[in-house]
Amino acid sequence: MSQGRKPEDEEGLTSDEIFGDLVDAPAPEKPAQPPATAGQRPAAIKVKIAERRSADAGQSDPLPEELAALIDAFDDHHDEAEILEPPPEPSSHPPTPTEPGTPTPLVLEPLPDLPEVEEAERLRSEAEARSDFVKLTRQLRKALPKPLAPPGVDLAGVAETALAAAAASDRGGPDAVLPDLPGEAEEGNGYGPYQLLEKIAVGGMAEVFKAKRRGLAGFEKVIAVKRILPHLSHNEEFVTMFVDEAKLVAGLTHPNIVHIFDLGRIGASYYIAMEYVDGRDLRSTLKRLHERAERLPAGLAVFVASRVASALDHAHRHKDAEGRPLRIVHRDVSPQNILISFEGQVKLTDFGIAKAATKASTTERGALRGKLMYMSPEQAWGRPIDHRSDLFSLGIVLYEMLSGERPFLGAGSSDMGILKKVREADVPPLAPLGVTMPAELERIVMRALAREPDDRPRTAGILQQDLESLLNVEPPATARELGRFMRQLFGVPDEDTQEHHVEAELAAASEPPDKVPSLLEPLSVEQLLRRFGDD
Repeated sequence: MSQGRKPEDEEGLTSDEIFGDLVDAPAPEKPAQPPATAGQRPAAIKVKIAERRSADAGQSDPLPEELAALIDAFDDHHDEAEILEPPPEPSSHPPTPTEPGTPTPLVLEPLPDLPEVEEAERLRSEAEARSDFVKLTRQLRKALPKPLAPPGVDLAGVAETALAAAAASDRGGPDAVLPDLPGEAEEGNGYGPYQLLEKIAVGGMAEVFKAKRRGLAGFEKVIAVKRILPHLSHNEEFVTMFVDEAKLVAGLTHPNIVHIFDLGRIGASYYIAMEYVDGRDLRSTLKRLHERAERLPAGLAVFVASRVASALDHAHRHKDAEGRPLRIVHRDVSPQNILISFEGQVKLTDFGIAKAATKASTTERGALRGKLMYMSPEQAWGRPIDHRSDLFSLGIVLYEMLSGERPFLGAGSSDMGILKKVREADVPPLAPLGVTMPAELERIVMRALAREPDDRPRTAGILQQDLESLLNVEPPATARELGRFMRQLFGVPDEDTQEHHVEAELAAASEPPDKVPSLLEPLSVEQLLRRFGDD
């Protein structure tokens, strides 16, 4: 209770006494109040604020945090407070005299300097501000489920991938997507369900990683993850080509075609999980041979070309589930897309720009797709092509394996000069390049490189048969010999190295000096391997 208050004022005024002149029945008259003297203010309206009930007083619902804080602030200062009505607006008219016997109107005046009221108002304002801040904070937390990205990051892209990740998590899929933040697909990082081990290749459209996927009970499988390059992730044309490749190759099951396991998307990045080939591509192989001033033995070159021809024959003849021919044309048969494992397996890969009847993506007439050095003349002209275009490209690859030279690349050749040679199929003969080979092999190569498609073999299967007929000689070129050659060339540890050296030495000791080389051996495999083994 405040000092100076009288006990009879505890009850305050009733509503009838305050608003008696506004109700139908007048309130009973009370003894007239003595007029206020100078310097004395009329009695103020007193409103009693009850104390807050305790939890065991029957309160059923808890109060909101903001309201409870406000009431606690009142409790800290006083048990009761005097709250005054605002003073009436000052009037310019003189006061109207009242008749005798009329109750004196109640005049409300502000009390000077009430610290309790000012403190209550301040606390109420702070409570409202705190409530608004809490609401704003909760809204911000809901809008930002992820930490802010580092400086220089596309926040709009991060937000999009974060929303995609949240949606995938809500679906509860086993391969919930992860945000594709910069640097995520680097060596040693997780990439969705895969762990990226090392980057093994980068092309114009995608990059390839050696990766590992783990499963139940310690199951592990090493695979290759081909991921579309980040700056092309929002390019609809490239994305369509990428998806088409996966769908197309998924239906091709052949020992000389890289198998496709999965097509997926992580954030904005599409990827293909495929068979990992532990070896090198043919381009790296030919480059290593060039550095050592060596050539690929003719028998092994024919073996590689025959395996690629077998893969192309399967792709060209492939049909869909309804038995309709797909008329697949690879359009990018080149050394970069021919993989050779250290076990001697040959795999054709990268059907990214392949042409098929069911592909969603199409190439505009006149547009060039592929590597200029290995294009067919009709492909270089931008004309309609069929499976025989791939046979010309394979003929160029075989020509390079045998001679170590690319036929359309000469000294000082410009892009236009190369294009002119390709369109005219201007292929130099092999003999002036110092290539020793049987006439039948040269005839097969030059037939595949015919300018007109009708002058080439009708199918890849026919080309395969022609090449395999040359392998039926002694000693035959096999996958085992090819694998051994690759391990020797790239310095891969070989368990059979010691055994092979012994066999090579015995063979060299028993070889007559005037022995005539076999049909496909201007330099025998054994001799070349022995030379590598001595390095």
